[in-house]
Amino acid sequence: MPFWPHGETWCLGDEGVICALLEDRERVGGYREIEAPRIGRDMRYLPGDSGRLIRVYHTMDVRMDLEDLYAKLQINFPEQV
Repeated sequence: MPFWPHGETWCLGDEGVICALLEDRERVGGYREIEAPRIGRDMRYLPGDSGRLIRVYHTMDVRMDLEDLYAKLQINFPEQV
């Protein structure tokens, strides 16, 4: 069996972003808002000082995300699904 270093995790693109956008109106509480960090010369995150807030998600509805992907596949490739 060939070596596969990624375990059970598969990245299919920007599904995390899509999930965040879909969940925006569905529910709240799966994220927290923090001040946007800065990136230092050594590429580490530094405390932000801009006053701009960003969302950091700690839970997402993966089922909803995958159902969105499957629906798009069905619409675009109906003969193959």
